[in-house]
Amino acid sequence: MGLARFDAASEQLLMDATGGAVEEHLTRDNQIVGTVEYMSPEQADDSMEIDGRADIYSLGCTLYCLITGRAPYRADTPLKVLMAHRVREIPDLRAVRPEVSERLEAIFHKMVAKRPTTATARCPK
Repeated sequence: MGLARFDAASEQLLMDATGGAVEEHLTRDNQIVGTVEYMSPEQADDSMEIDGRADIYSLGCTLYCLITGRAPYRADTPLKVLMAHRVREIPDLRAVRPEVSERLEAIFHKMVAKRPTTATARCPK
């Protein structure tokens, strides 16, 4: 049968093939979990305090990659990529692919907003 994994607060709960629960820490404090090229600025700060808006940000980064063939921010170290998500200007899709519509550009910019402070931030309509 294998293992089934369930999130349980800050720990991970594993079940063995017999159905017995095994508690085990799969991550350590202060460890980056995720792909930095697609990680929201707030996830880099505190992954325990994020919500679905971080997923929208990551989807925006994925959209950028699908359209342009590259991640929105590139740098020579993971830390520099994380910092770019926080401080660098949001890249324009149309600078790389001029045929992208203004509407799609606007949706992308909303998806990768630097600060999701309102309920509608990062929620394209």
